[in-house]
Amino acid sequence: MKIIDKMDELHLLIYKDPQGEGGRKARELQEKAFAAICKGLRTPEWKAYACLFASNPEQLARLSGYDEEFNNTTWGPRALAYLAANS
Repeated sequence: MKIIDKMDELHLLIYKDPQGEGGRKARELQEKAFAAICKGLRTPEWKAYACLFASNPEQLARLSGYDEEFNNTTWGPRALAYLAANS
């Protein structure tokens, strides 16, 4: 599954069920995003957050900050920062 599709799936769950499973997932997302931001890229906390959106090891590497090709783009690091900040 593409990263964006996983994000959309999570967003839809939160939107459709804010008092149940969606609400629990929203709290998990916020807690993991906060820990990731506080600890920084390439930490276990960031990896735990990235696991919410990754469907395979390559995506996890990209989202965790270990994909050097992605990191060397002008937009890659900003996209990772936005992903965490937007939670």
